[in-house]
Amino acid sequence: MKHQNSQAGFTAIELLITLFVAAAFLIAGYQLFSLVVRDGGAVNAESVASNIAYDHLRRYETATSDPCVARTPLRSGRVEGEGLANPTVTVTITCPSSATPGLSQITSRVEYGNEPRRSVEYSTYANGSTAASTITSDIVLWLKMNGNLTTSAGTKNGSNSTFAYDAGENSANPGAIVFGPSATLSSGTDDIDIGHAPELALTHNFTVSAWIRPAYLTAEFPLYSTQGNAAITSYPLAFQLMIGPGSGGVGRLYVKTGTSTFESVNNTIGINTWQHVAFVKGDSCLPGKLYVNGSEVPYAISDTTCNYADYGRTKTMGSTSVNWGGGRVDDFRIYSRALSGGEIARLFSEGSQ
Repeated sequence: MKHQNSQAGFTAIELLITLFVAAAFLIAGYQLFSLVVRDGGAVNAESVASNIAYDHLRRYETATSDPCVARTPLRSGRVEGEGLANPTVTVTITCPSSATPGLSQITSRVEYGNEPRRSVEYSTYANGSTAASTITSDIVLWLKMNGNLTTSAGTKNGSNSTFAYDAGENSANPGAIVFGPSATLSSGTDDIDIGHAPELALTHNFTVSAWIRPAYLTAEFPLYSTQGNAAITSYPLAFQLMIGPGSGGVGRLYVKTGTSTFESVNNTIGINTWQHVAFVKGDSCLPGKLYVNGSEVPYAISDTTCNYADYGRTKTMGSTSVNWGGGRVDDFRIYSRALSGGEIARLFSEGSQ
């Protein structure tokens, strides 16, 4: 009897089929992995956007009134969101019921991503009669500018500053003080002399807040200066809160010392429109923060100043020694503490006092 041995193994066709099946599994696995990663990124982005929307919702709960007044206190405001492309937030206040005039609906909507844009939206209700009043805790200087500056501007907590001013009042908008030239930059030397008091000798843990309406952005708008009308280089750690071109930009909000600048990105500030601005300096050596219309702005140049110094100089708004961009200022405040982001948002949503 004859026996024939056969050798075990794959034929060429079987091997090709096996490789094809393996490749199909690999492709399917990669597609599934890509889907999971993509969906995970989308879920994370939505979570970040939701947190921003919820935060703004809570900020503006105290911005309602009784009776309800429908308005949009924040429209397409630029915000920071980790992993989000071009995020903006809009907050609207509507009046849902004529039968309950004090009831307001606050809606916060965040849009993000490239086209097509994605969005998340949250709403809540608030009774305007329970809304908190303006923030006065630890305020050391408050120029309300309601009418004549020398009689209506006030100070808190015993400040003995005296006030003198060359700037004119705006008859079309009583309460706002007009600075600078009306048509050209040739005579932009108006100022308010705030004087000096111990309460204004602030080197950290303070907030400067104001409503502004610049007429020009091609020249500097010195909103607040702590070195008087002397050159800033003579008092290197005094500071000036400015609006203007900054270090070769345009429409920047910035803080200038004799040795450094701390600046927002371009086009943070616009002309011929009212905007709320704030500068917050916290604990010693913590970077400062700049806010426009209730939101912290992105920076072109970061804050590197550890602490400022007070030289006992007169504090001023505007300048008598240089030509500068004109504009209007209202509801100017200084606090002897660093206000939170929520408190800055409240000051913006309340409007000028």
